[in-house]
Amino acid sequence: MLNYEFIIILINILLLSFVYLWLFQRVAGNDIKKLSTYDLLTSLVSVTISGFLFWGSNFEFTLFGASMNWFWFTLVTYFIIEIPIALWYFKKYDVFKSL
Repeated sequence: MLNYEFIIILINILLLSFVYLWLFQRVAGNDIKKLSTYDLLTSLVSVTISGFLFWGSNFEFTLFGASMNWFWFTLVTYFIIEIPIALWYFKKYDVFKSL
């Protein structure tokens, strides 16, 4: 049986892989405004998918010993997973240079 935390983490990994390895290169390039807009939309997609799966459930999610609901678990794990991927993307596409 799959762990509920694993499901949310897998959703986040799949979404972030898709947007950083394919979508952002085609629609945002190194434009920080476009990147931040599309990243906000991607995080909303992640929360929406998790909401469909876990809204109204009493599941307790645990991260680093802290207990939280599905919403906060989704957002926190999304940003934890995103940080190294975003730094790699920013370096590869010279996003900091365009600031």
